[in-house]
Amino acid sequence: MLFLSTFKNVLDLKKRVIIPKDFRLSLGDINSFVAFRSHKTSAIDCFSMKKMQALSEKIDSEMDPFSMDRDSLESAVFADAIVMRFDKDGRVVIPDLLLEHAQIEKNIAFVGRGTTFQIWEPELFSIHQAEARKMLLKK
Repeated sequence: MLFLSTFKNVLDLKKRVIIPKDFRLSLGDINSFVAFRSHKTSAIDCFSMKKMQALSEKIDSEMDPFSMDRDSLESAVFADAIVMRFDKDGRVVIPDLLLEHAQIEKNIAFVGRGTTFQIWEPELFSIHQAEARKMLLKK
C-alpha cells in the first residue's frame, strides 16, 4: 500500500471531495481512512486504520505511559483523529476543523507520502515542496 503522486481536486458546496482513485485503491477494500491536523505543517495528515494501529502499538511499546511526550503525541494525534468514510462515489466530507487548519477554501491537493498521504491547499503545498527541494539540494 503506497500513496504516490499529487492529485488536485475541488470541494463541492457540501464540502465533499472525491478521493483520488489511486489512493482509494491503495486503501484496498477499506472504504475509510483517518485524518488529523498535522502538527508540523498546515496540512491534513491521512493514515489508513492499519497505519494508525501500528503507530499506537509503537507508542505503547516504546514510550513511558506517563511521559509528557507521550501525552502530547496522543493528544495531538489520536484525540484529534477523525475517521473519514467514502460514500458510494468515493467522496468524503471534510470537517471545518480540518479545512481551517489546512487553509482550504475550495481547491485541494492530495499528496502521496509513501505509506501515508496529506491533504493541502495547493498553493501552500507548492511553497512547501519548493522549500523541501531547496533543503535537499543544500545537503
